Amino acid sequence: MARMASPMKPHPDGNAVVAQGIEGTLGGMMADVARIAGGATPEGPGERTLEKLTFDGNSLDAETLVEAWKPPPPMEPRTITEADADNASKMFEQLLGSEAMYEPALLWDLFQDGRIAYSDSSAYAIEVVSTTGQITHMVRRAIEPEPVTAEIRSATAADQLRQMEEAPQGPAKEALAQLQQVMPNFMESVRRHIGSQAFYPSVPVVRKVRATWDGGLWVQRRGKDAWDDEGPDRRVQHGP
Repeated sequence: MARMASPMKPHPDGNAVVAQGIEGTLGGMMADVARIAGGATPEGPGERTLEKLTFDGNSLDAETLVEAWKPPPPMEPRTITEADADNASKMFEQLLGSEAMYEPALLWDLFQDGRIAYSDSSAYAIEVVSTTGQITHMVRRAIEPEPVTAEIRSATAADQLRQMEEAPQGPAKEALAQLQQVMPNFMESVRRHIGSQAFYPSVPVVRKVRATWDGGLWVQRRGKDAWDDEGPDRRVQHGP
């Protein structure tokens, strides 16, 4: 279930996909719960790994294409106890506290010929790898990541609280109501997390990476505010 929730794109071969590994915190929680329940520990690649999964009849072959850089965790991971596994609030707080705000995500896309473009750091740097996982070139721009200051921390927390106070509509409203049935103190847990969350030292420049059918590459940057993902975009590379 966790693997199916990971980003996945169809490979041009037609009988394969390129998939990202299980998100680290979720994978760790699944392993802890499996251990407590006496089951087998789930196995699979890490969240910064991209694999080519090829389907051949009843078999599945996995080939690692990218092992991206992984930022150090903001804190030591805490092992979930049997009591935690029966407490939805503790499980949720464990999930919230596992990543730092503005930690650079693994952003990637697949070209029509099977090459992969990806960004894994705060800098404006997109690596392009061949169908065998070899780095062929890198796209860079001289745009430096902004350091996270006390003002950015405060403004980010204020924006998160503002969004939390906005009344959700439609499916989001229904999902929140169901979540609060399981976790009556859900909103309080989120507020505590916002007030004490860890921050990565810098704000990532790149927010989206998209490859085009003709071999082009579009990169979208952050907006004016540190948390704004809808900044300017630009076609930055074309051709093999």
